[in-house]
Amino acid sequence: MRLVLRLRLMLRLRLVLRLGLVLLVAGPFLVGCRSTYTEKVKNVHRAYYDGDPGEADRLLDVAWRKGLADRDLLLLERALVLQARGQHRRSANLLVAVDQGMETLDYSREPVASLADFLFSLTATDYRTTPGERLLINIENMINFLVLGDTERAAVEARRARILLLQDDAAASTFRGAAMPWALAGLCFEFARKPGDAEDAYRAAGVPGFASPPRAGEGTILLAVQDGKAPVRVEGSYTILINGQLHLLQMPVLVERSDRYSRAEVRLDGRDVDQPSTVLDVRANLMDRYERELPRIMAAAITQMIPRLLTAEAVRRELAGDSDHAGQESLAFIASYLTEIMLGALTPVDTRSWSLLPGRVRLLRANVPAGRHEVVVTLSGRGSRRIVRQVDVRAGHVTAVNIATCIEEGFDGLPELPHQDARHDPMVRRALLLVPNDLLLRFSRPDPFGREDSWSRRRSIMLREEGL
Repeated sequence: MRLVLRLRLMLRLRLVLRLGLVLLVAGPFLVGCRSTYTEKVKNVHRAYYDGDPGEADRLLDVAWRKGLADRDLLLLERALVLQARGQHRRSANLLVAVDQGMETLDYSREPVASLADFLFSLTATDYRTTPGERLLINIENMINFLVLGDTERAAVEARRARILLLQDDAAASTFRGAAMPWALAGLCFEFARKPGDAEDAYRAAGVPGFASPPRAGEGTILLAVQDGKAPVRVEGSYTILINGQLHLLQMPVLVERSDRYSRAEVRLDGRDVDQPSTVLDVRANLMDRYERELPRIMAAAITQMIPRLLTAEAVRRELAGDSDHAGQESLAFIASYLTEIMLGALTPVDTRSWSLLPGRVRLLRANVPAGRHEVVVTLSGRGSRRIVRQVDVRAGHVTAVNIATCIEEGFDGLPELPHQDARHDPMVRRALLLVPNDLLLRFSRPDPFGREDSWSRRRSIMLREEGL
């Protein structure tokens, strides 16, 4: 009898060793095969932020030809590269094409199961933009068309932005204060000779002085300074506790990046001018929305994780059998853990986002006499830069100047997140309440005393404690 038990134990040990060997040999290959979007565009970021938008454009063109599901997102990235190169017409055309064909995914409203299918799909799915990114498409195109002097098409973009801002209170749910988009829309309406729309937009913006029309013989300079880096999505890993067992949770995490410049000062014809009168803090707003969406993203990650935990648990039970031998139980646990790691390595984590967005968009409006004027923008922070532009202004018209300093922010590499212990994180607790109950029940262990399922009891207690 002892000999039989030893033989079974040796067979199970060989199986565990084989699983470990497969993980050791195939692990790096599996991880390499599922490199994230952020890693795939790393060289694009390096070229763009190190001041070579031409090389970034070339790399994006190559990636677009291979991109398939990422093609629309790569067009968004390329539109900003073209804008930074001064090719505003091509940039505008790309943004219009993407805006008309791309779907929107609102993480705060999408069912958790559907969100899990999108964020952790084993097959490539077409990118769906977020509400914030869609509004930024219209903002960037308002700037493009104003630089081109095409106020009619700028007004079309302003109408699209207005719909988004009014739809489902997007101003509150997408951005903490939407003064800048409203002010920019108002200016587009004003110079497209739509006074009623302009008045409504300026009123919604509430920016003092931005609605002042030019006097006779004057024109308007609109200066847009786009600097900093928007946050990007990277893969994060957490240790969480489910049913008394530790598990590895993988999910997309939005992280901030460092900026070279933090302050912009403007001089017009040698005179000091106040800082741009309205600023859209893209970074702060995207991070704020992400923090509000985080419980649902984490719930989607848990929803996706549970099937592989069931597989790992099946491996543990099969290897453990009916034996109460401590060594056999230990081997079964190790095999289960290795199975979970291997399946996790095969599961893609969607880190796609519009990663070349600026951290801030600053606007300054100045009404000046018709003629040539000199605009000097001085940027300071960890570095300093002085930019000089000569601007020809026509009476009764707007002349827009776009300065994209993003291309000189410097490439500091991709943000890396250390593994985090989230066993006692209240966010995990909130996320578990959002996971479909029938899925968690499949993973629950029955109560040894035959009472109501243990997970059902814990969920009821958690709901009461959360006041739900």
